[in-house]
Amino acid sequence: MLKTRMSRLAALMFQLCVSAAASPVLSATLPKGEHPPGCQSMLLMGVVDGDTVYGYIDTSDPLVAIRAKLRLAGIDTPERQGHAQCPEERAKADEAKAYVEQLLQPALEKPTRKAVRACEIREDKYATRRLGRLEVYSDHRWIDLGQLLIRKGLAFPYAGGRRGDSWCRCLKDGACPEGYLGAL
Repeated sequence: MLKTRMSRLAALMFQLCVSAAASPVLSATLPKGEHPPGCQSMLLMGVVDGDTVYGYIDTSDPLVAIRAKLRLAGIDTPERQGHAQCPEERAKADEAKAYVEQLLQPALEKPTRKAVRACEIREDKYATRRLGRLEVYSDHRWIDLGQLLIRKGLAFPYAGGRRGDSWCRCLKDGACPEGYLGAL
């Protein structure tokens, strides 16, 4: 019970720090070239799967960063290993993870706070993980990783709810959710 209270307290403190960083008053005083309101630098440490990374997310205090897993909001990538509903889903999940690792390789090889940023961070409904967008600096511009995964056919648009066997139905029968842009 104490552990649950402590994790909720940590989640509340994180939200306060993120809210302060996104404040228009604070962002108006930032030097040119800083992140827009609602985005924080992220020191990337690893890739869990196609839609989850982990690392350190900066807060409004320049001396404090929160160690966190960040699940990409608004997308669903295939499940890996025992969570996959069929072999096709497992193979597509490995493809998605490999793509994300390859795309983020420069930030993983030489961790820096200038290559990746976490935006619009919030807690999930259980306050057990953080959800948000991840943007990657590539070719002199910021790219939304979730939207890139959708365009590459490695993710579905996802608004929450039960996942079921949608990846298996899509990969086997072509019955893909609306918004899926992948080639079958």
